[in-house]
Amino acid sequence: MRRVALLLIALTIAASGQTIPPRIPPDEAAKHLIKKPLPNYPQFAELTRITGNVLLEISIDDSGTASVRRVISGHPLLVQAAIDAANHWKYDPFEVDGKPATVVTRW
Repeated sequence: MRRVALLLIALTIAASGQTIPPRIPPDEAAKHLIKKPLPNYPQFAELTRITGNVLLEISIDDSGTASVRRVISGHPLLVQAAIDAANHWKYDPFEVDGKPATVVTRW
């Protein structure tokens, strides 16, 4: 009975017009990137020679403003610097059906 109720709730939300933003491959998103400030390397990470990549899921709104949706992977000492930098990235807006749209990508 609970599963049926959850299914009905999910269908109601889906039918209310909420859509999942389309996912854009990282190489396609990179073509739209117009401003990409680099992260400020954390001092403690630099002192301890910690390096690596941080993988983020990023939402790009219909005006081209990026915001981090979630952290996928990365060293904990590097994550916040990557988030801070990515939240200042700017993109040429993406279009879906000829209209500016919010999209999601990984970086």
